[in-house]
Amino acid sequence: MTVAKHRLRGAEVAVVTVARADSPPVRYGGRIWVRVGPRRAVASAQDERILNEKRRHGEAPFDARPVRGATLADLDLPRFRYLYLPRAFDPDVLARNDRTVEERLAATKMIVGAADPTPTVLGVLMLGPRPMDFLPGAYVQFLRFAGAGRLTAAHVDAARPGVTARVADYYQDRYRELERHKLLPAAVATAPLFLAGAEAASDCDIDEALATTGADADARLAAREALNRLGYIWEPPGQIPPIMWRAGIPSLTHVLERAAGHG
Repeated sequence: MTVAKHRLRGAEVAVVTVARADSPPVRYGGRIWVRVGPRRAVASAQDERILNEKRRHGEAPFDARPVRGATLADLDLPRFRYLYLPRAFDPDVLARNDRTVEERLAATKMIVGAADPTPTVLGVLMLGPRPMDFLPGAYVQFLRFAGAGRLTAAHVDAARPGVTARVADYYQDRYRELERHKLLPAAVATAPLFLAGAEAASDCDIDEALATTGADADARLAAREALNRLGYIWEPPGQIPPIMWRAGIPSLTHVLERAAGHG
């Protein structure tokens, strides 16, 4: 309800605007009032049933509700495109799909809709680097099933940075990971294969790219296996040769560009 002061024919009047309730029916003084056209009366049993139906229709599940303040920039779109979609849909379906990114996000309930690209709770949880920034009271809970080992505080502390670290720090860590494994030349040579919308690269493409680093055949094979092991490239299961590789999570391009921008 809002109250505003207006001037009408030289006199000041108060205008009270009562918006439609998000969760009807609303009781006042123990009664439910309805207005249909010029009629205003206490709601009948049938009126109350109709209002209850409207309430159930307007109450979306928690994971489908919008997260106000979040935008598409807060979602990891490469993760959605290269990891989530290939696991959620058949490759033939994806190959025939000409939807925009916003339409795909809306179809999977990651955003409210193509016309309203506000991330949902599901989108923030699945694709947001820092969900706890947008979900008040959110926390990380560890669930332990029966096993030989014991979950200790050390395990919790080791996992915490993956949830709470800043995005820039995350990419710096991945960049240093490439340095530790002596994979920077291979990363620089391989990253352009997945630019400009290219979704896959063959064994031959990757080998030719790695050859530009001056590495021999054994070193090129070892570099490709290392990039795969660390998650920078991956091979979709069930392929028939020739094998096609896809960009991993995070993409090499993101690691090289963002680490350089914050170095």
